[in-house]
Amino acid sequence: MNLPTEQTKNEQESLLVETEENFDIAEMVKLGVHLGKKRSASHAQMSPYVFSVRNDIQIIDLDKTSERLSIASGFLKNAIQDGSVVLFVGTKIQLKDLVKNSAISCDMPYVTERWLGGTLTNWPEISRRRDYFLDLESKKNSGELTKYTKHEQLKISNQLEKLSILFGGIKMLKKNPNALFIVDAASHMAALLEAKKLNIPVVAIADTDTNPELVNYIIPANSSSISSVKLILDKVCQAIHSINPKS
Repeated sequence: MNLPTEQTKNEQESLLVETEENFDIAEMVKLGVHLGKKRSASHAQMSPYVFSVRNDIQIIDLDKTSERLSIASGFLKNAIQDGSVVLFVGTKIQLKDLVKNSAISCDMPYVTERWLGGTLTNWPEISRRRDYFLDLESKKNSGELTKYTKHEQLKISNQLEKLSILFGGIKMLKKNPNALFIVDAASHMAALLEAKKLNIPVVAIADTDTNPELVNYIIPANSSSISSVKLILDKVCQAIHSINPKS
């Protein structure tokens, strides 16, 4: 399934109308969604999403955050409703559990430990290594490894543990995903550039140090704060869950 990497203003406004919610700006402020980076660390092209600067910290315009969050949620909801697979990406130590749990709740694959170079652009090699991991895991679960010595079983178990960290989140991927949802765009430049090379649309939480031209559906927000990212992930997942509400 090919998803559009660019949309007209009217098409984005359509997504906004379809997913319009009453976002609580006061709640966003309380959770620190508005706190960007220091002015010296900012990216000039993020200026349209900056409301002001206070004590050298850029303050993100939360009206634009709300609008872009609604548009991004609408895109993801429509994509998944049409059968697309969205790969969640977020490897920051303080955020990776949030990203993993959100992806699992949406029945989507995830990368939360380390982005392997070529995950998108060299998918045949990545899938070969992933399949090797799945084969070892299947043999362990079936009891087939009991035929090996205890020392050999220990070596295989250690190998499985390492492979699980790298490939456990992409077990379900049969081919390249249709879209990426990246938490903290600036910290995942390799993933962004691979997606851009293959014209895979990207939704991303982007702090003020991000080049917005690399992101198709930007959500300007504090991408380091656990509370900020959790709020955004919750809103995105709510939109996705509305397709098939969980019992």
